[in-house]
Amino acid sequence: MLLKKFALYVLLPLSVTSCNNDGGDNGASEPSTVAEALTAADQSGAYPQLNRDTSVAGPDVNNNGVRDDIDTYISSLPDSALQKAALIQSSSSITNAMTIDIADQNALTNALKQIANASACLHARYDSSTASSKSSDMEKLTVNTKERSTAYEAFSTAVSGQSFVLPQGDGCAN
Repeated sequence: MLLKKFALYVLLPLSVTSCNNDGGDNGASEPSTVAEALTAADQSGAYPQLNRDTSVAGPDVNNNGVRDDIDTYISSLPDSALQKAALIQSSSSITNAMTIDIADQNALTNALKQIANASACLHARYDSSTASSKSSDMEKLTVNTKERSTAYEAFSTAVSGQSFVLPQGDGCAN
């Protein structure tokens, strides 16, 4: 399933650029590599320009656990301040899961708890279908490179078969 999601991240920009080709010669050539397709998608303005460096956590100047590019994207949304806080909590919980020591059982348990709290918070601040969509969006934006996908898959494998208790209350940190 994670491989399917990764393929979606890579192929979606390709399909978007392909869909814009109406058969006429508009002077622009179709991208011939994934890198060119990603650049074209970034330049189109249809998607947030995402950090794609090789680090797992990425740049986070304000140390809130969320990459700066995702912070910028969340800030640009018309959502309420409380909804934006839930989105930040969601992305932060995913980043934490990607960066923990997966050999540390306590860290795995805490990461699962953070993800459960973030999910509950999204569902407390959005209607159910919007919360699910926003959760998926935060995962796609946060896990957007091969290195991040590999780290998130390692976390998922490490916690496979584990259970957790849903949080008391809304799960929101803020």
